Amino acid sequence: MEDRQPSGRKYRSKTTLAREALTAAIMNGDYSSGQRFNVRQLADDLDMSITPIREALRFLEAEGMVVYDEHRSISAVELSEADATEIYALRSLLEGMVTEWSVENSSDEDLAAITRAHENMLNAVQSGADAAAHGCNREWHFAIYQSSGSTLAMEFIAKLWIRYEWNSIWQVPGRLEKSLAEHEGITNAILRRDAEMAGRLMREHVGGGHMAVRDYWVLKKDPNTDGTGFLK
Repeated sequence: MEDRQPSGRKYRSKTTLAREALTAAIMNGDYSSGQRFNVRQLADDLDMSITPIREALRFLEAEGMVVYDEHRSISAVELSEADATEIYALRSLLEGMVTEWSVENSSDEDLAAITRAHENMLNAVQSGADAAAHGCNREWHFAIYQSSGSTLAMEFIAKLWIRYEWNSIWQVPGRLEKSLAEHEGITNAILRRDAEMAGRLMREHVGGGHMAVRDYWVLKKDPNTDGTGFLK
């Protein structure tokens, strides 16, 4: 029988808690690509001993989120533009297909969760809470994918999401607002139970994310541009 906490919820070890915290931090952009981790500082930040932090980092290494170099230094994995292109190609195919499954399989409760996640992002953007909007973006995407009923597809999508510093694209001017408008179109198609339209719009949305990543690389190489290759 599994150990359980007094509340009745499933027990989670310190390693699991550390793994979840570090995964969220990397996906939220708190650690940029190539940034080195200070294990002692992480232990202090999470109020844990070093052991569960090290164990959590080993899990993240296996998942491709961090890398150990020859000096045993640990850093957030740094992917190339070619890596990002391949990841986005896979995401477009998989997430478009799973969105269609969501339309076919989602319950009324699932639709309510998708709508609520979209409204949360809308409110965050309108209030200027960009950091909160980033989290709402992920909440919306995964509310859709979870409602598809495919555990296996969810696992593959999650692995693709954790392989890249997605929040870097929000540095591209106008991307957050454009993404929100695309979310609205997809949400409306899902609510209308239009699987073909929802899947197509999701593929276009992910493709737009890929374009934003390319713009981000332009901006990163030359801060004097506006992120689209043109001078400010």
